[in-house]
Amino acid sequence: MAIRGIVFSEFDSTKGPQIAYEVPVGFLPTGGFKVIEKFLIPKVQLCNRVISIVAMGFRILSYPVNISNPKYYRNHLLFNITFFLEPKIDPLPYESLLARFCSYIRTLEIESGLVVNKATKQSLPALLTKVMEEINMNSGCLVAADPANAVHLQVTRPPPTLPPVPPHMVPILLVDASTIKQAVDDIVLHEVLHHIDGRAFVKRIAHCVGMPLPLVQQCIACLLAANLAVLADVRGGLCHGPFAYLMRISGFEWYPPSPHIHIHTTQHTHPPSHSRPLDVSLF
Repeated sequence: MAIRGIVFSEFDSTKGPQIAYEVPVGFLPTGGFKVIEKFLIPKVQLCNRVISIVAMGFRILSYPVNISNPKYYRNHLLFNITFFLEPKIDPLPYESLLARFCSYIRTLEIESGLVVNKATKQSLPALLTKVMEEINMNSGCLVAADPANAVHLQVTRPPPTLPPVPPHMVPILLVDASTIKQAVDDIVLHEVLHHIDGRAFVKRIAHCVGMPLPLVQQCIACLLAANLAVLADVRGGLCHGPFAYLMRISGFEWYPPSPHIHIHTTQHTHPPSHSRPLDVSLF
């Protein structure tokens, strides 16, 4: 359970910062609000942005919202929605989710007075409860805020770090290129796939497609990250054991092992002025 609790707090013109709703009720330790109230109801300069702290065994994500309008007392409405997360969880995906959630509530307040109107404000505890439960279960939610509006939130994970793609490595597809082209409609990727034949190395592919090397490396790195391709090192005439296996499962023809393979490769990888290595079969 990533979200342990949600607190809706506001600035009362007579009492100061107050907790309006707490979900689930009683999860916050006694006196806990006093410890963190300056982060939940801060000065105007810190409003409309995520504030992240660690306190009381929680990772606390706070998003104070300030709305300026003459219709409010002192021309301002200040409220806050706070997520209390597990302390070791990555807060980054939930920061954008909290900002989007508060944006929904801000819009509903401006359009229909959700927070100021006591009749509509009473729907907030049920809304907070459904949002917390569905996000914990499904990493997202689609909850009706009123008969005409819904809150749609989704936990978005950061993209994985792409693996390095050295220019001398040879990419080998593990899935047929036509299948990838049907799933991904990208002109650059289609051009790169056309030149991946199990023999051309990355720099040569970039030269053949007439594109910058970093762009081609990024395309191939995406294929590696999606487990659609692997890299093989065939420098110096070396043909590693896994290379033959990958050629077979990729659908390429693979000829029976022959001692002539080593002789043929050394003729192209070693200049005549250098002494050739011993002709020893690799298989």
